[in-house]
Amino acid sequence: EDVGASIDALRGLGVTVLVTACDDGTVPAVVNAGLDAEMLVLTGCATLPRPVLDIDSPLLIDVASLSTAADAISDAVDVIDPELAAGSVGLLSSDLLPDVADECTSIEESLAASELGFTTRFTELVEEPEEIVAGLAGPLGTTELIVLCALPPAVGDLVSELRSTGGFDGPIIVPWFADFQEWSPSTNNAWILAPSSRYGDDPREEVNFLFGRVDAPSSTDVVAADTLTLLVNAVRRTGSTDPARLASVLEQGTAVDGFGGSLTIRTSGEVERSYRLIEVVDGQPRFAELVG
Repeated sequence: EDVGASIDALRGLGVTVLVTACDDGTVPAVVNAGLDAEMLVLTGCATLPRPVLDIDSPLLIDVASLSTAADAISDAVDVIDPELAAGSVGLLSSDLLPDVADECTSIEESLAASELGFTTRFTELVEEPEEIVAGLAGPLGTTELIVLCALPPAVGDLVSELRSTGGFDGPIIVPWFADFQEWSPSTNNAWILAPSSRYGDDPREEVNFLFGRVDAPSSTDVVAADTLTLLVNAVRRTGSTDPARLASVLEQGTAVDGFGGSLTIRTSGEVERSYRLIEVVDGQPRFAELVG
């Protein structure tokens, strides 16, 4: 209840910039109070569910939204198999949670229409993996690659079912929010698209150092570090902590060497970043290639 008073007190102490934390329940109130106090506000934590930020303000930069992740999935499809036949990509999407369903829709929109052979929505915890896969008996025959948009443990169960009863042995790509899946030792040719590799083999040693110091690391922990990197870079470039000046510099579209790689803020407010394509081999994830 005291968010507004707390932000006003911080502003009175000379604070000009806020970086939000991971409590999605309080983030909207903190963002609104910060903007009311004419502070620069940056989101610092990628979460599901996402905080609802229906706000159009030049002083809000939603660094943590991972808004380009869907486009990166499309790029990953081309990296894994650049010679896919028309209609040979399948998309399996969960609609259990609205945020996941929205991300799945974004992935569908980013995939080339000519590549998509089928799209299927399912409700995990309601529909069993075997009945979902049974309904794909026809499409699987012409499918070369599957994008599976769902949360753990559904992704693991469906990958196993697609292999065992579906007879599908092609690549299966899952998004960043499936990175906590515990994979069966028999799992191969499954791919995770995430903002970093938390397995000690990220191509940037700074990221490996970070994950060596964090208990139970998530691939999205790098987003908080990237947010602070963007902010520090803007302060150095402007020689100022004025909110409007910092926002103006951040939104110029200049590429910045972030903690996890190159970062560019589009005029739309989306942050372009590099993603990691992580291959699961014998149940063990390992970094394979940079995407973007």
